[in-house]
Amino acid sequence: MSRFVKYPKPGANATIRRFEPAYWTVDFPLAMMATIVTPSANSLRVKALFRTNRDLMGVIWEVEDRDDHGSYAYPRRKDCTGCVLEFDWVSTGIRSMDKLQSVTLTVETFSSGTHFVRIWNYKTSGTPDNCHIRIVMDQSTLSGFYSDTFVPWNDVKRMFISLLPSTAGRGDCSLAATATDGASTITLNVGDSGPITPGATVLILGSSFDVPAYTVTSTTSGPVQTVTITPPIQTAGGFPIAAGAEVFVNTATDEQIGESAAQVDISNISVTGPNSTLPILTTPQPAHNLRMTDGFDNAYPFTPKRLVDQMVKLGYSGDYVLYMGISKFHSQSWNASESRYVVDPAKPKLNAPTVEWLTDFFARLHAAGFKIIVSVSFEVLAAFMPTAWKQRDYVGNEAQTGWVPPVVADCADKHRRARLPSRRLPGYVLPLASGALDRARIGGGQCVVFGMLVA
Repeated sequence: MSRFVKYPKPGANATIRRFEPAYWTVDFPLAMMATIVTPSANSLRVKALFRTNRDLMGVIWEVEDRDDHGSYAYPRRKDCTGCVLEFDWVSTGIRSMDKLQSVTLTVETFSSGTHFVRIWNYKTSGTPDNCHIRIVMDQSTLSGFYSDTFVPWNDVKRMFISLLPSTAGRGDCSLAATATDGASTITLNVGDSGPITPGATVLILGSSFDVPAYTVTSTTSGPVQTVTITPPIQTAGGFPIAAGAEVFVNTATDEQIGESAAQVDISNISVTGPNSTLPILTTPQPAHNLRMTDGFDNAYPFTPKRLVDQMVKLGYSGDYVLYMGISKFHSQSWNASESRYVVDPAKPKLNAPTVEWLTDFFARLHAAGFKIIVSVSFEVLAAFMPTAWKQRDYVGNEAQTGWVPPVVADCADKHRRARLPSRRLPGYVLPLASGALDRARIGGGQCVVFGMLVA
């Protein structure tokens, strides 16, 4: 948020709930894409595209608000003891909540390490993909592989809900034969029949809490595989683990899974009990003549409601510029010849999480009276730019740049420029604004070929 507006540090005049939906964010690796919106005052929605079987994303609550302007940020309150968080959960495309390595509440603390709470243990009704969750932040809610460790709820630094794709790892696996204490091999039913190679890790339900995960040292493939592991199995109490016990196999390297769509709706959010509210200021700053601009890549981890509310409180009005440059809003496909995901001009120019976010953001900007200007550049991140689009010198060497991350799109050649998805992006952005978009600008960044304002 802007620091140009005066920062008087006034006293609070209102409160919000701890875990207020608008203040959650998302974070994830470069390979995937996700956004977060708030369909109502008591709900949030995450829409994601997973692209590898090891993608992991987080839906995050920060105990200290370091993103909003200091006048309107909620204060750090690390003690969550006694707080009761309840919500309804509906998910598609996410690894089922009742499985190993599935939906987890990760609790980072200031001085007591990181704790992992299996959310499914605290469902009160429903199925793994459609249920009601009630978490009481006291000694009744435990963390760890065997849910046997107290969480220091009075020392919370950050909390996030971890999400994996439904096709994570090698899929739904199980023991195909009894595993005995001290054994160095196990036989598995492998969910997707894919290869298990050295460096993969195996989690077995029923293993000793001292060694919950094992490292694979062999190479196998097929629907049933006998793999060698280290260290030898340590079972709980030395008792054999029966065939059929659940197993999770995390592959040694990322494997492409296509653009695997997922959505999580968390609704009817209720936060009660001690430490369940946070003080904030709601009085807006006087209107001024400064105007706001932001980049999509800076903005999409936040909810549109939070961004627009903050701008209004800080006295901004009039023109608002959203710059869509180096980012991850493109649709992609796996390119087998290049062994990577690349931008696919045959697909919709904007991926589904981006469409969800922009539609909500533009509607809120329009309702707040802003005049929206979308600025689109020709930049494409080199990590997923098709090789044919790259700048080259006269002998064919790829262009070099000191910019991190690198952007080396060839915008000087009109034929190559015509293939860039950003060239036609305004035509896809305009309908999302439902009449709220005032102007669009094309060109910018390292590929300034031309610029224009479209009335």
